[in-house]
Amino acid sequence: MGITRIRRVKREIRVLGIASKPRGSLQTVVGVIYRGSLWLDGVLAINMRGDEASPTLRIAEMIRESSHHPQIRVILLHRELLRGVR
Repeated sequence: MGITRIRRVKREIRVLGIASKPRGSLQTVVGVIYRGSLWLDGVLAINMRGDEASPTLRIAEMIRESSHHPQIRVILLHRELLRGVR
């Protein structure tokens, strides 16, 4: 799948914001899907081990398994999720 350019942003575009928080040996990753600034459409969550080899793949899997996946147009990531990514 290539990059899709958004030429015009609709008022009710689906935006997914993802953040994480360490909790002991686990890392809790939470995603919130908003429809524009109007509605909360859904919440996604997974727990990962802190030493997990491919957290990016687990997060991608969480998104793909969501019923909202086909409608998500923008993904916002928390800085902590980008640690180690260059």
